[in-house]
Amino acid sequence: MRLEQEIAFNILMMIPIGALCPVLFKDHTILRTLATGVICSLLIEVLQYVSKRGYFEFDDILHNTVGVLIGLAFYKGIRYAFTTHHWRRNLRNRD
Repeated sequence: MRLEQEIAFNILMMIPIGALCPVLFKDHTILRTLATGVICSLLIEVLQYVSKRGYFEFDDILHNTVGVLIGLAFYKGIRYAFTTHHWRRNLRNRD
């Protein structure tokens, strides 16, 4: 696998975690979501090392963390869009 593909896969793989943590944990914070993503990433890397199915790479943890942040930003953007009054007003005017 090429380096660019590996980086993209690592980022894309963790986007759902960043988007779902705020949904699953009602008292979420950015730091808690980030910590959850880093712990999940660390677990993946340790399992790869122990099972000899891959390498333990710190850059993968960094790329996975970027994916978590992108997922969290996506969640925050969608939540903002659906909770602003401007959005609701435009939906009512369409009818």
